[in-house]
Amino acid sequence: MPQDPLSVWKSKYKDLKPDESGAVGPKNLTNFIDERVTQKLEFDPGQATLSPPPTFTWSKNIFKAALSALVATPDPASSKTVMATAWISATQASTMVIASGATLSPPVGSGIIGTAVAIVDPPSVTLAGAQLLKDLLKADSPPDQADSVLPVAFQKAFAALTFSITGADATAPTPIPIVLPLTKVK
Repeated sequence: MPQDPLSVWKSKYKDLKPDESGAVGPKNLTNFIDERVTQKLEFDPGQATLSPPPTFTWSKNIFKAALSALVATPDPASSKTVMATAWISATQASTMVIASGATLSPPVGSGIIGTAVAIVDPPSVTLAGAQLLKDLLKADSPPDQADSVLPVAFQKAFAALTFSITGADATAPTPIPIVLPLTKVK
């Protein structure tokens, strides 16, 4: 299944309970994002299909640690910068596990996956992280959590990711990595 649609991101964010500080807080925000994407990101079936499907795990602890270390400041831009940088770090460390023996369609070589490795394509993380920061910086903190730009910005950032797969042929080395986009959701 693809990542949650934007409507789910918005409704679940609206329902987030504040932590003891009165804000959404690092733990709640981290879990909110993780629940929207872990085990849910999938490759665009118009580009390629893997069977069984790969399993994505977002490195939420990296994101949470960076947000937890954030010191309160009167400058909202600095906290938004930390948030975007934390997302980039967590996303770069995330994994997409492809089962050995999985089949790739359309095939590359034999179409049977050997020891494949899928990583988040670094240029896509950089571009998505820059857009995330831009989206966060242009938004004010609304009085009503339902109007927050956060769910929109994070959903958009994940949707912009691509993955680079190496080892996609069990019978011969893949000469260059295969780069695949994720399923687009609205």
